[in-house]
Amino acid sequence: MGKKKKVIAITGGIGSGKSYVAQLLAKRGITVYDCDAAAKRLMQQDAVLQEGLKKLIGADVYQGNQLQKSVVTKFLLASEEHQQAIQQLVHPAVATDFLHSPYKWIESAILFEAHFDQLIHPDIIISIIAPLQTRVQRVMQRDQLTEAQAMDWIGKQWPQEELVKRSTFTINNDDDTNLDQQIDCIFKQIDFHI
Repeated sequence: MGKKKKVIAITGGIGSGKSYVAQLLAKRGITVYDCDAAAKRLMQQDAVLQEGLKKLIGADVYQGNQLQKSVVTKFLLASEEHQQAIQQLVHPAVATDFLHSPYKWIESAILFEAHFDQLIHPDIIISIIAPLQTRVQRVMQRDQLTEAQAMDWIGKQWPQEELVKRSTFTINNDDDTNLDQQIDCIFKQIDFHI
């Protein structure tokens, strides 16, 4: 059996700038596994996951092998138990996909909330944080939401302070602090040959 690969996880609340940090890492030649994109891909392509979703939600979750996002969204929004049930199906599939991939870096918005960290066992965790009002503005612009809707989404996630406590490093994405310098500083502190 081969040596376990080292895993570096990036996390942060909605609007914190995780995707932007991933873009900066890409400029350094580091490709980051995107959990959201992988979940969408696997729900569309993985036969075992599709069967699980059909049993959980109903056969109408797929029409002509196409995932019906509106059906999934309606199910998710119905209750916290529904969210947990979907997470129990999707997260192990995403974790397995990641662990069998060549990626070492992974981005997950709900790394701790969904106990995803317990599935992938990251060696290093980097939290991306940003001031609340900055996050609200970013979410409003990106997702065409009202301020109340953006605040609602943010309110459903863990407080940034809790993410920071559980992380190895923190990147402050407040639009004033130089992100490249922060990334360079982290690289100097970790064994970059991970």
